[in-house]
Amino acid sequence: MGGMDIDTCRNIAQRWNKPLSTVMNMPLEQVVVFRRGSAPFVSRRYQTFDDPLYKELFEERETPRKKIFKKN
Repeated sequence: MGGMDIDTCRNIAQRWNKPLSTVMNMPLEQVVVFRRGSAPFVSRRYQTFDDPLYKELFEERETPRKKIFKKN
């Protein structure tokens, strides 16, 4: 789910028990988290591109990775 899709916003509004306008006007950096057994809550969006481990995935390596598959 995500973005400004009206069906998604309706779904979230219904599940969160909030007016549709509240969902439609949420700041982009906020998300509503739904966890089984807990009341929904608003949280700050996780900043994937700022995560050091994520950045490490795209760094150039000094030594190439070993190939794990053999050619037949």
